[in-house]
Amino acid sequence: SGLTGKGVLVGVVDSGVDFFHPDFRNEDGSSRILRLWDQSLDGSPPEGYTTGTEYTKEQIEEALRSKVPQEKVPSKDESGHGTFLAGLIAGNEDNETGFSGIAPNAGLIVVKLRKAKDYLKEYYCIDPKYEAYAETDIMLAVHYIDHIAEQLQRPIVIFLGIGTNLASHLGTGPLDQYLSGRAMLRGVAVVTSAGN
Repeated sequence: SGLTGKGVLVGVVDSGVDFFHPDFRNEDGSSRILRLWDQSLDGSPPEGYTTGTEYTKEQIEEALRSKVPQEKVPSKDESGHGTFLAGLIAGNEDNETGFSGIAPNAGLIVVKLRKAKDYLKEYYCIDPKYEAYAETDIMLAVHYIDHIAEQLQRPIVIFLGIGTNLASHLGTGPLDQYLSGRAMLRGVAVVTSAGN
């Protein structure tokens, strides 16, 4: 039967998600995206946070029913990277194409990271054409996903499809320590990228 993902939540920390994509919808057209926190859009941040805009499943479904969904939920995945990874992890099973995400019935919590400020890219000698994210924003994203999973009382797989070549690579940095601590909790799995 394989892993279907029923009851499991997947938290995706990346460049966002195309919430309109059919891979993230149930057969009845409802969304499997339970929350979307776009850190890059000013507006209505999640409770306890100071930046971005949070969209609930109900708001996403209202947008899906509207003629212009982007007016109701203006979050976009400009690069497509987050949508691609969310599809690999939790995309719907398609018998015609033979495609299936790893856990096609999982609920999704997505955090679109805001891009690092230009002065940080300059300081760390990162080419401005590359996307880069601040470690603190990544940590806030993981904290947010943890909080939603705890509210819903469901197991969570937190996936970070982003990598870095900064820091010591010894697992002693703040983000390393934070992720290691999360991974030790019952009902929490943390998956990070290791390069292409």
